[in-house]
Amino acid sequence: MGEVISGSRAVAVLEIIDDDGEAEALQIALLDGTSVVCTVWTDWSLRVERRPDTEIPDYLWPVDAYSRRPIVPDIPEGGLEVRSLVTSADEAGTPVAADLELDGYRVSARSRGGRIVLSVVSRP
Repeated sequence: MGEVISGSRAVAVLEIIDDDGEAEALQIALLDGTSVVCTVWTDWSLRVERRPDTEIPDYLWPVDAYSRRPIVPDIPEGGLEVRSLVTSADEAGTPVAADLELDGYRVSARSRGGRIVLSVVSRP
């Protein structure tokens, strides 16, 4: 998937959180109106999917129990260029990580113990 979105423009990088403020997913909204969502699936794998919209996915139900908050601040109007999106698997071949490189940022999503763990590093 990385090669599919490389060169795209990210207009928002968001964490989708539940009512308790716990992260449930990472959403990268793209300039073309699509998005990429990373979430931990029922088998504890990290699911990375391209979506045709920027809505909260319907498998996070009920949708009104979730909200979004930006984790990359002050994205300019034209967005940030997506340099790469690389996924990694564990020794059994299960997808467990995704690393997104944007202009000035590295965003990581990891599956740990059935939960998603997100990190953002600002890069000069």
